[in-house]
Amino acid sequence: AMDWDHGINTIFQKKVDFQGSTFEGTADFSSAHFQEYADFSEVQFNSSAAFTQALIDNGATFYKTTFTNSAAFPLANLAGGIDFSEAEFGNNADFSTSHFIGEYDTLFLNAEFTGYILFFGARFDAPALFQNAIFIRRLPEDSVLFTDTAFTKLDLSGAQFENGHLD
Repeated sequence: AMDWDHGINTIFQKKVDFQGSTFEGTADFSSAHFQEYADFSEVQFNSSAAFTQALIDNGATFYKTTFTNSAAFPLANLAGGIDFSEAEFGNNADFSTSHFIGEYDTLFLNAEFTGYILFFGARFDAPALFQNAIFIRRLPEDSVLFTDTAFTKLDLSGAQFENGHLD
């Protein structure tokens, strides 16, 4: 297990493979630049995970990743296809003003979101697929915000909004 409590601000020039890793402390990938594919599948983020203003050039997977605390992707530029299928967002997720670039679908299949979920001002160049995703509201102020989000295609078929609503 790695315990990084400081910013990285790194350029990853080669494929990144964190599959199955556990991050105990805050994982701060803010402004990190992933030039090749990034594998975060089945990663356990036990504290907050920050990808604020991160650049992903050639795709990334967060398949079955657990974000125990907040997951922050605001202002991120995410290209090459991003997969959050079966990911668990345990306490708030922020994708506000992020840009999903290019012709590849963004997958949130069977993802589970708890808390305050922000897609405010996000842009999806290709379909955003949320089939069978679950959105769970714990507090009265929790909501799912798609305000000013630009979609080419949004698929929410089978998605469940428990104790909540879509704004």
